Amino acid sequence: MNQLLVLTDFSAAADNALAYAAQLAQPLRAGLLLLHVRRTSLLDPEALTGKYPARTEAEARALLQQQAAHWQQQGIACTGQVAAGDVTEEFVAAARAHGVLLAVASKCDTEELPDELVNSTVLRLLRHTPCPLLVVPEAYRQHALPLHWLVALDEQPAQLGALATAVQPLLEAGHPLVQGVQVIGEGQAMSPAHPANLATALGAEAPVQVLPGSDVALVLTKRARQQLGSWLVLWARSRSRLSNLFHRSRTAAVVLHSPVPVLVLPEAAA
Repeated sequence: MNQLLVLTDFSAAADNALAYAAQLAQPLRAGLLLLHVRRTSLLDPEALTGKYPARTEAEARALLQQQAAHWQQQGIACTGQVAAGDVTEEFVAAARAHGVLLAVASKCDTEELPDELVNSTVLRLLRHTPCPLLVVPEAYRQHALPLHWLVALDEQPAQLGALATAVQPLLEAGHPLVQGVQVIGEGQAMSPAHPANLATALGAEAPVQVLPGSDVALVLTKRARQQLGSWLVLWARSRSRLSNLFHRSRTAAVVLHSPVPVLVLPEAAA
């Protein structure tokens, strides 16, 4: 059985992401693996902020058992796992150990804060996730497979191969309408290979929309607001690849401000 790994801290945002993951589990014929990490690492920037209640292992296990029992009653296979240490390290270890199809994490509402002041767990996950990661905004309530995918394209057509491998079960389960989106600045042009490569990756024709703008994250999130039943799909890029449009800071900006779930494909899949 496929597994969906859901990272939870028992917050309202995490509960919303879990409810969304549960709605995905049934059409994907997948079970849920709930992961709670007790923040014991001294290097965790959020461990001492008071944002997360200090819980014993027994308390965390009891909460996970309650959540697992709830979803089991809904006919969804669900288990819980408690770990201790660095959240990112434990998340990566669990994803690799269980070979999960998809990881799901929440993004708290931080619109009132400047991006520079946001120190969110999910932003650190972007840099290390070994599997596709779905980031669910706290305010998002459309708990169903998306009707549309907006696939953000850059100048690297080879990245589209990931669509034919890492996310094929998601495509087959939901049959979304897929549209490529490329943001281009003044003097740039759309890669002529994008339409053909996107069609090859999907096994079907898919239109590619070109949008002008210099702020990639702003343009993409504005486009997503026009289609709130969609997912944004993009890649986590390394900062060292200066030629790539999507390096990590831009990926993070999209995740911070997107009104819809963002499906982030790990760079290794690109």
